[in-house]
Amino acid sequence: MNIHVCAPMRIFDIGSWTDTPSAEHGAVLTCAIDCAIHVTLRNRQRGGHDVQTHYGVLPHGQQARPVPFENDFFRLVLDYFNSSGIDAEVTGDVPPGFGLGGTAAVAVALTAAVGLFAGKSCTPHQLASIAHQLYLELMGRPYEMQGFLSAAIGGIALQRLTPYPRVFVQSVPLSEEVMNALEQRLLVILTGRPARRDAYHLLETRISEGGRAARESLWQLRSLPSRAVHVLRQGNFEMFGGILREQHALQRRLCPGVFSPEIWHLEAMALRHGAYGVKLNGMGGSVTVLSPPHQRGALEQYIRAMGYQVLTFKLDRCGLRLWREEPRGRTDHIPVAS
Repeated sequence: MNIHVCAPMRIFDIGSWTDTPSAEHGAVLTCAIDCAIHVTLRNRQRGGHDVQTHYGVLPHGQQARPVPFENDFFRLVLDYFNSSGIDAEVTGDVPPGFGLGGTAAVAVALTAAVGLFAGKSCTPHQLASIAHQLYLELMGRPYEMQGFLSAAIGGIALQRLTPYPRVFVQSVPLSEEVMNALEQRLLVILTGRPARRDAYHLLETRISEGGRAARESLWQLRSLPSRAVHVLRQGNFEMFGGILREQHALQRRLCPGVFSPEIWHLEAMALRHGAYGVKLNGMGGSVTVLSPPHQRGALEQYIRAMGYQVLTFKLDRCGLRLWREEPRGRTDHIPVAS
């Protein structure tokens, strides 16, 4: 028997950096995309466990992070569910470390797969919470929660921290007309340079030592997710682009050290070609661009010509997906407990 799990990555994370321990409370708007992490579990004929990872190749030959975490995390999940004798294969178009919530998606997918193997029934919130706690144990430091919830729940969601790490999640349903129009205006671009490994430490230091300027930036960042929900429901993409620009500027003011030269270059290039807005994803490594639909194609062609990788994706509507492949080829899709 093989078990398969698919967990979406995410973009936007509007309000991000207010969801850290130093910020204490905040709000983040996330949007899941079908650029996903896939996990396959197989019974192992001998004891122990093994993890194989296969991620897409990035621009300039850039590969996955120099220090992968999957094997150590898999061991923690096996211990948590008291399971053994399993091999895991983790695949994805983009490796963790490029600002799209890939680390959280890997953790949630592995947690869901082993939980299903062990016969445990968990809700998406429970899976996200278990994966988050195990990741904290592995890393030995606090880590934001929103990517884990987005990978488990999918869709567009407003997450309120009250305070860290407690999260209240509100789904933001949009009409299919607005969802399709949003897809037609979005570009996600990989810089070819992963986020700094010390990015969270750098941010936490800036927040704790930044004084009044840091507090003002966080206060303004906290106000953006609710405004973004309002303009998205209206389908006002020009105003939504303005919120992306505002978020980007506030993050640059709060912690400029995470902005690579490639991010500066992409921002200037996209705005020069008529984009509504540009926003850093996560802690760096990629950006989301919102562009008028009649200019999107030309902008994408220009960006590719400059050597950057543009992701092909759709907005995710369903979140975590699980299915079981029986020996005779039958496939059973497993609903995630509500």
